[in-house]
Amino acid sequence: MASFTLSTFLGVAVLSSMALESHGVGIELLQGSCPDGWFYHNSRCFRHFSDKKTWIDAEVNCINLGGNLASVHSEDEHQFLQQLHLAFDRVENEYWIGMSDLYKDNGWFWTDGTNPRDFSKWSPREPNHTDNVEHCVNANYGGSKGWNDNSCTRTFASICAKRLNDQCGLQYQAGPYAGSPHLVLSYAEEPAWLPSHCQHSSVLLFSLAWLWLNCVDLGGHLASVHSEDEHQFLRQLHTSSVHSEDDPYWIRLSDLYKKYAWLWTDGSTRSNFSRWNPREPNNEGNAERCVDLNNGGSKGWNDISCTRTFASICAKRLNDQCGRQYQAQPAQ
Repeated sequence: MASFTLSTFLGVAVLSSMALESHGVGIELLQGSCPDGWFYHNSRCFRHFSDKKTWIDAEVNCINLGGNLASVHSEDEHQFLQQLHLAFDRVENEYWIGMSDLYKDNGWFWTDGTNPRDFSKWSPREPNHTDNVEHCVNANYGGSKGWNDNSCTRTFASICAKRLNDQCGLQYQAGPYAGSPHLVLSYAEEPAWLPSHCQHSSVLLFSLAWLWLNCVDLGGHLASVHSEDEHQFLRQLHTSSVHSEDDPYWIRLSDLYKKYAWLWTDGSTRSNFSRWNPREPNNEGNAERCVDLNNGGSKGWNDISCTRTFASICAKRLNDQCGRQYQAQPAQ
């Protein structure tokens, strides 16, 4: 496979690989099986964007390309992103990655749905929530070139990532569910995952922020919904495990990042499916940023305050081969 210097790369639109020299460390960025403009590493494709955006605009840009802002799960991956960034920004400015705590202070999570607790690279004395406005994370900060919590409205370059030839259902497939992703019923302390669409229904009532962390502890996230079939499946699951079939429950849709930019935060991509109730979402009182399901006569979606307490349904992929917790590998 051919190699090129950075100066050659800047004059060529499509390359199979790129050789870099940064701070005396030589690495090679390989396109591999990734689309044009993306580079392969550890079963994912990465793309650098030099144009400065806010954190949410950078994330939406990644979603529109079929990915998310990059998550980082090992020192090897951190160093790869550093070198990729330096290839396009020799001044060593900061760049956005896909971590935030917008749902709950210090409840840090990755927007691609991967494990937020397997690796960290915080700079000294970070995160510090300066002035209580720092809820998004940039990399390449300070002398340690680590992570820093920052205001989400700041503008930086960014790095997107997406799985290579994803077979694990980032956007869940409509049923039948037997043998496809997998599902969880949880009664009080003992979760029981059912062999279906990786869902989990909790009969306990909690705020959305707490329940999201509970789902993470179970290896999943609050459920996303991508078809009428899935919507009906979740309703049936819910009514089988709660006091009343009229009780609402949380799903993982919100516009906390940016008003009216409704996003799933389990790593699933946007879809054309929605199940809003009539005249919803309406952001009543300018305080409804999260979504409950099974609301009203149509039993659809409703935007509501994130501090309300409802039951929930968690979801996780069944026998995920795409690496929710990516394995570290030597750089290629």
